[in-house]
Amino acid sequence: MNGAHDGERIPLNFAVLDGSNPRNWSIFGKPFPQLIQQVATVTPHAVSDSALAAFAVHVEPIWCSPQELLKEKRLDDVAGVIIDAWPKAALEVDLEQKKETLRQHLLKMKKNCGGGGQAAFKRFGYSVWFLTDNARTVTPYRPGFNDVANIIDGTNFQYFTQERILMEHLAAYLSNIYNALERGK
Repeated sequence: MNGAHDGERIPLNFAVLDGSNPRNWSIFGKPFPQLIQQVATVTPHAVSDSALAAFAVHVEPIWCSPQELLKEKRLDDVAGVIIDAWPKAALEVDLEQKKETLRQHLLKMKKNCGGGGQAAFKRFGYSVWFLTDNARTVTPYRPGFNDVANIIDGTNFQYFTQERILMEHLAAYLSNIYNALERGK
């Protein structure tokens, strides 16, 4: 997702926890990379022209397996994680593995980005986005994810059960980022 093309580039990377290859994930009836291409066209609303000219915010997935994510070096730009919470036969085991990967990832981020306040998650908060067809399926696992998320202050959770809801949230999310940048955050 982007705003102006000539402003300061603000990357907001999102880890993707869905299995060994996020590019193979099919969500909301389409391949995940295709969904991300659509996401790139989302326009923030209620943002001043000066903010859009001054900044170019891009939400981008980190296209790697959970094991590769834990080796990731560029952690300052990580603003959140997108989790495949689609119902499956072994959902409990799957989400437990994702929760442990998230724990290790957040501990590494906190350790490696500890000093200044310029890391994306320190400036804008850390987001955990569950993509599922039914939020109630994930609700029983939320307390465990809450415990893990407490590693990073300011973590927020969202559940997306439809592509339209994801797109609406992204427009609002981008608006909040642009407005925070305009305020000098």
